[in-house]
Amino acid sequence: MTAPFFPRILGAVAFLNQETEPLTMNLQHHFLIAMPALQDPIF
Repeated sequence: MTAPFFPRILGAVAFLNQETEPLTMNLQHHFLIAMPALQDPIF
């Protein structure tokens, strides 16, 4: 019943992850420069 549901969700998650990965890296880089004391940013 839910067989077609999971591949669709996984595909959407993979697509969003692929699209937002550079943005996340840029945010981590910015926060690490802005707040060097924050060693483990939560993203």
